[in-house]
Amino acid sequence: MSDEPRVTIAIDQKLNMGNYESASVGIILSSLPIGVTEAEIEALLDTGRLAYDKMCTRLAAKVAAKRETGR
Repeated sequence: MSDEPRVTIAIDQKLNMGNYESASVGIILSSLPIGVTEAEIEALLDTGRLAYDKMCTRLAAKVAAKRETGR
């Protein structure tokens, strides 16, 4: 494990979706090495976006199934 200094960056926003629903949207980049390049950060954010999109799709399906079955 490296003893180099690392940086964690987090940003979060709460969204009111109406109908008594809300969502929290956030981005966290963790353990960035000092001197990370802009291209490296962009690649990390792109990977995060792909994971976020997959998670949203899966969550929407689970919510729809829960509403359909009532459990």
